[in-house]
Amino acid sequence: MRAAALALLAVATPAAAGDWLDLSAYQRARLEAVSGDIRPGGTEQSALMLRTVVAARLGDGPVKLNTELWDVRAYAIAPGTRLNTNDVNALEPVVANISADLAGLAGQLGPGGRASLTIGRMIANVGSRRVVAAEDYRNTISASTGVRLDLANRQWAATLIWLMPDQRLPNDAARLRRNAVVLDRENADLVIWGGDLLRHLPGLDVEASLFHLAEHDQPSLASRDRQLTTASLRLLKPRHAGGWDGEVEAAWQWGAASRTTSPAAARLPVAAWFIHADLGHSWAGPWQPRLSFVADMVSGDRPGDTIRRFDPLFGIRQPDYAPGSLYAYIGRTNVMFAGIKGEVANSRSDANLSLKPMWAQSRTDQFSQSGARDPSGRSGRFAGWEVSSRVRHWLIPKRLRMEADAVLMARRGLLKNAPGLPAGDHVAYGSISLQANF
Repeated sequence: MRAAALALLAVATPAAAGDWLDLSAYQRARLEAVSGDIRPGGTEQSALMLRTVVAARLGDGPVKLNTELWDVRAYAIAPGTRLNTNDVNALEPVVANISADLAGLAGQLGPGGRASLTIGRMIANVGSRRVVAAEDYRNTISASTGVRLDLANRQWAATLIWLMPDQRLPNDAARLRRNAVVLDRENADLVIWGGDLLRHLPGLDVEASLFHLAEHDQPSLASRDRQLTTASLRLLKPRHAGGWDGEVEAAWQWGAASRTTSPAAARLPVAAWFIHADLGHSWAGPWQPRLSFVADMVSGDRPGDTIRRFDPLFGIRQPDYAPGSLYAYIGRTNVMFAGIKGEVANSRSDANLSLKPMWAQSRTDQFSQSGARDPSGRSGRFAGWEVSSRVRHWLIPKRLRMEADAVLMARRGLLKNAPGLPAGDHVAYGSISLQANF
């Protein structure tokens, strides 16, 4: 499947495109920097992140071949910058699959019935995207190989998946810094399967999902041998101008895992959870302003023989959290916040600004993904204030878009007093990017 994707992209040209061949491409260049890094050994970080994507769709009937070639690289890397597989994945066929519209099955689903089957390598986004998704802000993308079935009509929609998430390669610092080309791989030692069901009610959507992750050590990759099941329930009142909207989602995660990748680490039961809430009001007008109150509570680990730290699996950060990439301190694990967010948008521009005080849900566990931890708990739970903003504008509609992102984390309590942290009052992140579509 990978060879077919590379061959198709190599021979396809715009001149050959017709109804049976659809070609598109885009390139994104982003300069980003972090000041005041608090992770162990942290220092100033910066890099120029480049992403080039060429996509091709072959076929104009019910069966299509879909391919995407991603070339993701980093340049102008500051000496202290910690690159990982979220930043570099050069010359990788991220998508290589066959999709089919199942007209016979769709006809059995009632008015507005739709049914499709996808087999191969794909980018998977399911439901609220808080458990299974592909993060778009960071430089690389998450891909998986397997099977996806989508069913829907006017009243409900369902998605079933069986996927082997790809291990992005290379994964060592030396080859990442030189943008080495190494094909990703997948195998049955890491599998996620499950489904999502959405029901449309008057003025309200109700969604339920269940996903199971099965992980085992691979010959060249130790793991925590996770066997995790995550179930969630979501209520969503869609946005509309001049009215209130809202969302509540709660998830419970259980199973077994080890706390480390050591072969000698004991396997322990898992009992973890998260709750997300968002209440907003939108106004009519050319800028469609919206003001919302947002809150998250995600469990952290505690002393004992049960793992209580929620595993975010393959969930997204945005829009609930500030962007990842070089700034990746806050994610869906051991964190609490309650804040306010303002948004505006028109046909060419959009912007948002949020303010969130943040706490650790467990004072003895690592605060979210920051590396800050006080095993004694004496540093407390309060971590500080995070201000996050984003501005996007189409310089040339549908062709060239500019984006600027900024995050300031004012360190307080836990982020100042936890053992081993460097001195400082804040962590600052900024980026500016241009994306050209072809």
